[in-house]
Amino acid sequence: SRDDGAGGFTSEAISGDYIYEGMMVAMPYLFACRKVNQTFLAATATAIDFRSIDLQNYIDVPAPTQLTVDKYGVYKVDFTATIWNDNAGSGTGYYVGFFLKKNGTTNILNTSRFMTAPDNNHVESYSTSWLVDLKGGDYIEVFCVMDKADYKLKTESAHTGVLTPSSQVIMSRIG
Repeated sequence: SRDDGAGGFTSEAISGDYIYEGMMVAMPYLFACRKVNQTFLAATATAIDFRSIDLQNYIDVPAPTQLTVDKYGVYKVDFTATIWNDNAGSGTGYYVGFFLKKNGTTNILNTSRFMTAPDNNHVESYSTSWLVDLKGGDYIEVFCVMDKADYKLKTESAHTGVLTPSSQVIMSRIG
């Protein structure tokens, strides 16, 4: 309810907001993805592209790789990618890694995640989550490092008939 200015109160739905201990609080969230294949140079850390925004509230994507928050808080970042070994041979002994950077320069400690690359001409999904403490105006980027240039992030629809993004991120403030 809100004061209607005439001595009464009126109720209305407020998108993306909720009431906590009598105060209206904004709930930042974002769902963004990339709906085309993404390629990388071997052994070169590259920021992942999330230029398709499906849902957002108080988290912006001003550049295709930057996830920018408007409000201070602890954010949960859920990340999924589909990794494709495009004729690079056996994946044994080779890796694909992901990590976060804050404001373009600072590697966020304890965010490195690695997986063994899929075998030749195979596709494998990878998911992970991070908790990140951010201030208003901060941004993060998800970086990818692949041991071989023939490893790619791939869109996939062969099994379901529905396009699966090559990468996707769901981000929300949890504290």
